[in-house]
Amino acid sequence: MKQKLCLSMLVTALCLMLVQPRVRAAGDFEIQKLADGVYAALRNHPPLMSFDTNNVFIINDDDVIVVDANASLAVTKELVAALRKLTSKPVKYVINTHWHDDHIIGNQVWREAFPNVEFVAHASMLRDRPAIGDANRQQMLSGGRGYAEYLRKQVAQNKSLAGAELTEEERVNYLADAAWIERALAEAPQVKILPPTLTIEDRLTLQRGKRTIDIRFLGRGHTGADLIVHLPQEGILLTGDLVVWPVPLVGSTSFPADYSTTLERLLTIPAQIIVLGHGPVLRDQEYLKQMARLLLSLKEQTASAVARGETLEQARQSVNLKEFRQLFAGDSTMRRILFGDYVSGAGVAAAFREATERQPSTDDAKAALAVVNQLFAAMRAKDATAMQSLFLAEGQFVATDRRNGQPARRVFNGESFAKLIIGTKGLLQERMYKPEVRVNGDLALVWGRYGFYVDERFSHCGLNAFQLLRTTEGWKIVHGASTIEMEGCEPESKEKG
Repeated sequence: MKQKLCLSMLVTALCLMLVQPRVRAAGDFEIQKLADGVYAALRNHPPLMSFDTNNVFIINDDDVIVVDANASLAVTKELVAALRKLTSKPVKYVINTHWHDDHIIGNQVWREAFPNVEFVAHASMLRDRPAIGDANRQQMLSGGRGYAEYLRKQVAQNKSLAGAELTEEERVNYLADAAWIERALAEAPQVKILPPTLTIEDRLTLQRGKRTIDIRFLGRGHTGADLIVHLPQEGILLTGDLVVWPVPLVGSTSFPADYSTTLERLLTIPAQIIVLGHGPVLRDQEYLKQMARLLLSLKEQTASAVARGETLEQARQSVNLKEFRQLFAGDSTMRRILFGDYVSGAGVAAAFREATERQPSTDDAKAALAVVNQLFAAMRAKDATAMQSLFLAEGQFVATDRRNGQPARRVFNGESFAKLIIGTKGLLQERMYKPEVRVNGDLALVWGRYGFYVDERFSHCGLNAFQLLRTTEGWKIVHGASTIEMEGCEPESKEKG
C-alpha cells in the first residue's frame, strides 16, 4: 500500500510538471503564467545533488518584484532577459527567501540591470551568511573540481554512488551535477555576494496598486532565515526551500526541532497554487503534509535517541525513516541517495545536535527538581514562609478538577497557596512519580504524575506541571498547575517514586 501511495504521489507531481501551460523556454528553465502579472521560472532538470532555484516574477502597476536570485550569473542574465520579454517595468525588490548560494549569487546581476533594486531577506542573513555561508562556499570551491571529476569517473566506469551499476537516472544526474559544479567554479572569480538592503524579523506587507504581497517568517526550518511569500488575492504561495520536491532538503543548516511546526503554520495559509523552492507547481497540500509528518518523526525519534544517551552513530541506526524513504524516494536509486544525504544523514545529525543542546545539565535539572521537592516538604511541615519563598512574587498555582461534569479551576499566589495548605487538616504528603525535567537557559519545566496522601491515606492523583525561572536567588516557581483526579489513580498510588 505504501508503494502504491508513493507511486501515486510521484506520478501526480510529474503530471503537474507536464500539464502546466508552457509560455516560453529560456536556458534550463521555462516561464509559466500563474495569474495576471505573476510568472514562475521553473527549472527543467532532474533531481540533482546541486541545483538552481525556481523564481517568480510579480509584475505590478509600476514595478516588478522578483522572488529569489540564482546560483549562476549566466542563468540570472537569461532570467533578466526573459523578464524583459514580459515587461519593461523596473525591478523594485528581489526577495531572497534564505541565504544559500542558489538563492543569492544572482543578486549582483539584478543590481547591474536595475541599479535601484532593493534586496529583501530575513535579518539573520546578515549574521549567518558571513559566519556559515562563506565557509560552506569556500569548501565547495576548494573541493568542487575533484568532486566533479569523481562524478564523471563514476559515469565512465558505470558505477553508482550506492555501489551498484549506474542507472540512467543517475547517469543524467551525475553529468548534470558535474556541469553545475564546473560552471560555479568558472564563475567564482566574478561573484560578489550582495547582502540584503532591507531586512525583516517577522513580516513585511507590500501594497503595489491593488496587489498585496505578504512576506513572512513563520519559523526556522530549512535554515534560520526562511521567508515565504503569499499573494492572498491570487491564492499563490511561494515556499522557498521550506518545501522542496522530490526529497526534502533538511541538511546541515536546518533546524529539525522547529521545522515541522513551521510547516504546520505554512499549512494554515490559504493557497490554490504552491510554488516550491525546487520542483513543480503544486495544486494541493498533500506533499506539504507528508513533509510535516517526516520532520515531526525525525525530531521525535532523534530526541528520544538523545534522551536514551545514544551517540550520533547509534542514533543513525535507531531512527527509523524507512516509511518516509519509500514515500519520497520510492525505488529510485538516485532519490534514495538524496534521501540518505539530506534526511537520514545531515538531517539526523542536525536533529541530534539540537536535541543534545536542549538536554539540561545534570546540575540544573537536579536544582530545578529540588525546588519542587522543597515545596512538597514545606507543605508536609506546613511552613508558610518556606512555601512562599519558593514562588516568584508574581508566581501562581492553578488547581483544576471536574465537579458535576464541569471543569472547575482555582488560582492561588504564593501566599494564598500557603494559607490553603495550612488550613487543611492532617499530614499532607505529595509524591511525584518519575518526574521529567527540561531546562533551556533560564527556564525549567518539571512535569509528572503525582499521588496525594492525607495522614498516610491515599486521597487523589493527577498531573503536575511546574515552570521555574532561574533568578539570582536560584530557581523560583513562576507557574504551577495540577489536575485533581479521583478515578484511575490505583497504579499511581502504588508506584514507587
